[in-house]
Amino acid sequence: MYRLTYTTLDNSGKSITASGALLVPVSTQAMPLLSYQHGTIRPDDEGRAPSYYTTSSEVYSAVSVLASTGYIVSAPDYIGYGASKNLPHPYEHAASLASASLDMLRAAREFAAKEKVALNSKNFLLGYSEGGYATLALHKLIEEKAATEFTVTASAPGAGAYHKTAFADYILKSNEPLNFLSTYVWVLDTYNRTYGLNRPINYYVNEPWATQLQTNLYGEVPSRARSCLRPSSARAFWKKLTSRC
Repeated sequence: MYRLTYTTLDNSGKSITASGALLVPVSTQAMPLLSYQHGTIRPDDEGRAPSYYTTSSEVYSAVSVLASTGYIVSAPDYIGYGASKNLPHPYEHAASLASASLDMLRAAREFAAKEKVALNSKNFLLGYSEGGYATLALHKLIEEKAATEFTVTASAPGAGAYHKTAFADYILKSNEPLNFLSTYVWVLDTYNRTYGLNRPINYYVNEPWATQLQTNLYGEVPSRARSCLRPSSARAFWKKLTSRC
């Protein structure tokens, strides 16, 4: 396993240093390149980012199996983890997930050329949860902007919230207990910052949870969305922004 650092752009278009893991099997044959986009990692679980290669990480436990079967695996940390951990992670933001993943693929190819690791012409994309969304975003970016660099052989995005407007509408209308509600608030915060609305948390979230979230954005929130979120404000927010996410 190699830890690569490379240059990518943040949400404002500024050049930053990002990182990721590159798993390279020992082989005399030309090997396919697989880009693995990891699932949700809370900020307090920073050590699970791919480039740390800890025993609790997806890359260590599952993705190593892919490398053992003959894939060179490129696994970006994403912005907000690893070399860029001083920045907030733009959670579920398609453009930054895709660009960080594509630039990691470019770094992987550059590394392979420098180290004389033979690549064949096959390129695979894989991810689950946030990684599923990142995988679909990466596939789209490659088709639109990097088709002359990479031809996607196969793509397997899993369990992503792909249609953000429909997904948000379901959450806001639901009276059923919902798991992972704090991650939905995280998406709300990311888009609020990324698209320059910069409204206070109590614009979207009812008290007393708004005050609690100001202290710890990733803290516990009630499992019933209607008791936490202000539906009219949140719904207007999603309607305005999700076409750009």
